[in-house]
Amino acid sequence: MFRKIIVLSILFPTLAVAQPPIRDCRTFLLDMSALGFRAGVCHQNERHPQLIRLAKRQSECNATWENPKIQAESREIYRTLQDEFINDAITPETVDTILAGKQIDVSQTEFCKTYDKQLEEMARRYLQP
Repeated sequence: MFRKIIVLSILFPTLAVAQPPIRDCRTFLLDMSALGFRAGVCHQNERHPQLIRLAKRQSECNATWENPKIQAESREIYRTLQDEFINDAITPETVDTILAGKQIDVSQTEFCKTYDKQLEEMARRYLQP
């Protein structure tokens, strides 16, 4: 009995911060695909603590990710986001900047500002504080 109390007292902090299981892996994986695309295109910090914690949770959904239909949906999201990004970021001004051999800052586009909102929403939904 004494051992059980000690084991429970040792495990309690671990159990207290355990994440609830992801209930809808399909939605989670498609959200992660969109978030990852935005992080890459918008040059966001891929080492952001919340993004790292979300990425670690993907292993819970490995079986779902193996589904070819989910992978096809993810590719379709990438194509849609790519079109969205191009429509938002490529303006006559940015074309002139690129043609002048200068770098463009896409972080201020609406497309990239959505990254912050999506990261906050996903952290709230999938991560315990």
